[in-house]
Amino acid sequence: MSPRLPGPLPPLSEQRRLWEEASQQPNLQEGQKWYMINQRFLEDFEAHIKETLAISAISPSIEPIDNSRLVVKKYANGVPGLEEHAEFAVAEEAEGVSELRTKPDLIDGRDFAWLSQQQWDLLEGWYTGGPALGRTVRRRRDGLFIEANPMKLWVTRKGVSAKKPLVVSRTATVQELEKAAVDLCGVIGDKAVFRDGYGRIQKMRGGDMSTLDVEGVEDFWVCEVGSDDDDDYSVPPLLVSSSPRPAAGNPSSPRTSS
Repeated sequence: MSPRLPGPLPPLSEQRRLWEEASQQPNLQEGQKWYMINQRFLEDFEAHIKETLAISAISPSIEPIDNSRLVVKKYANGVPGLEEHAEFAVAEEAEGVSELRTKPDLIDGRDFAWLSQQQWDLLEGWYTGGPALGRTVRRRRDGLFIEANPMKLWVTRKGVSAKKPLVVSRTATVQELEKAAVDLCGVIGDKAVFRDGYGRIQKMRGGDMSTLDVEGVEDFWVCEVGSDDDDDYSVPPLLVSSSPRPAAGNPSSPRTSS
């Protein structure tokens, strides 16, 4: 947790007014960022701003935001953590798509809540802390949604050692993933194959419309873009290990202030 920087907080009445304004249900838009926040902190904050005795001072019971309990920090129970995939995290940051992995068993409304960009900016500005757990609004066949733990893959081009991070929904189809990978590489019409953590090519059994979960695609596989149909690929395996796939995130409606 980061300590709160020196400086006066707005009076509680002003915090409450700004929070209520920010908590008006906005319409989801593709590409927006929403943020996960520790449910306990949010409950404490909302109780705090309803108090009428304090005027401007922060209550000693309100600590900085602590989302650390939501984040996977190391390899545990078959779930790949940040330490094992630091290279991917660095690449994500460089591409501006960093989404820290959270624990797969978190439940919306019990462990965390969703905040809009405006809500997160207010709380982070007032109370500091973190880490920020931003998630991008994505489109799937039945509409827009937010996913707590989207799938992360490397994308390469055949014969090129450079690789890029790609974040997609676990409910995406193989065809949708292939299109995203081809678009990321800036090529037209090329096909893609998938390599597991040992560098072995994995054939998709259910066809292009089968989802990644059904096909057993795992985090940090390589999606290798190339136009050839044979299995003689020159790019060496790029993953550090193979890890069991964590449970899919449970997309849900963002939470607004009660």
